[in-house]
Amino acid sequence: MTRRTVWIGLIAVAVLFVLLVVLAPESGQKTSGSTYSRAPEGYRGWYEYAQEQGLQLQRWQRPIEEISPEGEAGGQTLLRIFSGNVARPIAEGVYAADDWYEDWLAQGNRIISLGVRQPVSEARFRTLQDTAQGQVEVHTRRRQTDLTGNRAKELSDAYGAIVWRENIDPGMAVFSTTPHVAANAYRDAPGNYDFFTDLIAAGATGALDTNWTGTIWIDEYLHGYRDADVVIEEVAGSWGSYLSSTPVAVMTIQLSLLVLLYILAQNRRSGTLATLRDPKVDNSQAYIDALAGVLRKANSYAFVASAIARAERRRVQQALGLGQGAVDDKTLMAAWQQQTGKDGKGLQSLLTPPQVQGQAADKTFSQWLTHLQTIRQQITKN
Repeated sequence: MTRRTVWIGLIAVAVLFVLLVVLAPESGQKTSGSTYSRAPEGYRGWYEYAQEQGLQLQRWQRPIEEISPEGEAGGQTLLRIFSGNVARPIAEGVYAADDWYEDWLAQGNRIISLGVRQPVSEARFRTLQDTAQGQVEVHTRRRQTDLTGNRAKELSDAYGAIVWRENIDPGMAVFSTTPHVAANAYRDAPGNYDFFTDLIAAGATGALDTNWTGTIWIDEYLHGYRDADVVIEEVAGSWGSYLSSTPVAVMTIQLSLLVLLYILAQNRRSGTLATLRDPKVDNSQAYIDALAGVLRKANSYAFVASAIARAERRRVQQALGLGQGAVDDKTLMAAWQQQTGKDGKGLQSLLTPPQVQGQAADKTFSQWLTHLQTIRQQITKN
């Protein structure tokens, strides 16, 4: 392996690594709960099911602070599915650092947050909860035990609430200790999809309202999905911040390394010299070409045609199963007609070479060779 090959390989690996880091789609835990994801922890199945039920679902792919609290009469719903049970209820500060949620709830809107952090109880990890929609399968031991004041159970057992709501007048907040209430993994569960759909379509008081007409926003920005203009703004902003905070010396070193790599990649003299080798001569082919040239200049078409005809006749005999011995024309033509289904007169040009002479000698000889090639192909097919 030459030095130049090693350098090119190292550069290719470096470029591939950069492309994987920059262009690889975000996956794993961040996409958990996304309505775009078909993974077991995704919500694509429920999203399609809820649309069939007539719910007005809209994906939100911008910073949450940009969402407008003013909407349709009766309010809007914002669904946020956190990944990995990391959020906390409003009362414990899940939105304490945000200003938008106060305006959102003040307009009579709702927030539904799945995956809020609660203490681990003594309940079994997998349980089946009875509801009006059927049994809801749950995989979590976390429970909310403090349901005093304006809190009410939506899904619970003897160990506490799994899903509950808080009336924050005039709005309402719904929380779940598990982010997977209606994930794709529960598509075949008896009541998960129906329970969550009815929960989403509940009215401002928590009573079921199957005629709910308000828009239901699903926060996909939380899972890494961005509108095109947001992507441009965030990428430009991140690069601008990087350049503004990077020392000139560091930038100079980075630029110098890039230029050096480019020069090494383009400098063809970096590798070892390749010695030109003389082309390999095929002596047999050279002899055949030389002999053909001599015979052509001597106008020995008749001699060449006779030699070729004898050789091709032997080839046809062997192909027809007549061996290499002498066979008369009648026997050969009969075998040809029997095995190929074609008139034996087609062999006439093979049995009787043409009279090649004059200015049209080359053309006549070439046409005869073409006919021989056709006969050979017919023998091969059979």
